[in-house]
Amino acid sequence: MVFWRRINGGSGQPSETAMPNLPQDIIVEILLKLPVKTLCRCRCVSKLWNSLISDSQFAKTHLYRGHKDYNFHFQRLKLLISSRNLWSIDYESSGNDIDEIASVELDYPLKDMPNGFAEAMGFAKDGLLYCRATDDAEPVVVRVDSLIDMHARNWVEILGSSNGLTCIIPDEDVLFLFNPSTRKYKRIPDPPVESHHNSNSLYTYGFGYDNINDDYKVIRTCNGALVNVYSLRTDSWRWTGIFPYQVAYVESGKLLNGALHWVVRLGEDIGSGFAVAVFDLTKEKFWDMPAPVVVDNNVDFVMGALNERLCILHNHNGMRNDFWMMDKYSVAETWTRITISMSYIYLKPLCITKADEALFEKDGTLVIYNIEDHTYRDLEIPGIPSVEGLEADMYIESLISPDAYCNTGACAL
Repeated sequence: MVFWRRINGGSGQPSETAMPNLPQDIIVEILLKLPVKTLCRCRCVSKLWNSLISDSQFAKTHLYRGHKDYNFHFQRLKLLISSRNLWSIDYESSGNDIDEIASVELDYPLKDMPNGFAEAMGFAKDGLLYCRATDDAEPVVVRVDSLIDMHARNWVEILGSSNGLTCIIPDEDVLFLFNPSTRKYKRIPDPPVESHHNSNSLYTYGFGYDNINDDYKVIRTCNGALVNVYSLRTDSWRWTGIFPYQVAYVESGKLLNGALHWVVRLGEDIGSGFAVAVFDLTKEKFWDMPAPVVVDNNVDFVMGALNERLCILHNHNGMRNDFWMMDKYSVAETWTRITISMSYIYLKPLCITKADEALFEKDGTLVIYNIEDHTYRDLEIPGIPSVEGLEADMYIESLISPDAYCNTGACAL
């Protein structure tokens, strides 16, 4: 193994801390089959093991093998929930026994940062405000202006996840790359401020992995503004042109096929048609594909992905809820409409479970939807204060570090 020889100074000779009865390559093969949680503990065995497991090439090999092994992939697939704090949920390990679902409250950067404004107002996310008349009352879900949404939140905003790294905003306009499995994090430098910047601008973000250049990138833009791209490899921002669309609904871009996706309007006029804007993370260019044809323009969109296929969910004034799935990527004729038999204001697809059911975030709660018989049930996870609303996303356990390239600036909690 290249990374083993590098750590041993290229000699290939066993160190005094290596297992005496096993060849080095066998030890590496054993370690590569272990889950991330176990590997983190194995760092304490010796300096050599710590160096090996912390090596970026070892982390990439471990990640790649996990992608190839279907069962191992599901063992590593986790649910990340933001509800006052960040929680990691191993919901697949318990089968159908919800009471046995393991949840872990995470330490994360700026965790103890107070937010008095959100405490006074209530809890808002994705255009929804969770209001309580008294401390012990159930929250009432109402739609609010998106400007309030940007300032009245009391949880961590999750922008996306790729290869085990998540991009989070624990405080307004403060971005971090964070690995929930290793607890390592890195603060992203503040993006450049445009000369005509409007303090009321509503930025949309995206996060993903550029596999051609082996780089993790964050995208930030808003209607009619420059597109800012952050590169982890260079640890810097740059401008890559003007955002040529009008965002139909302010949410983070959905990562699929090495690109980020948003539902957008093709013009400023309310009657402009809809499309799916696609930002290629390698070329750093926008292009667009047709969105499903909708009967009117008074709809709210949510972009998602299930089983590696793009999804669009939209709500027609609360009267009809449609779910569209693109069977073949970028082919407009393959949009397939599915009617969801439950009412919602906001619905976000998360994943397909091992039982072939769909896991959704629905109006600040979690639901499991049976695609065959169109029934659903709430997923209440013990220990998580979901009564105040939550935000959810998926991630996989990995050893990928936020300082994989520069080895500076990353911290561990």
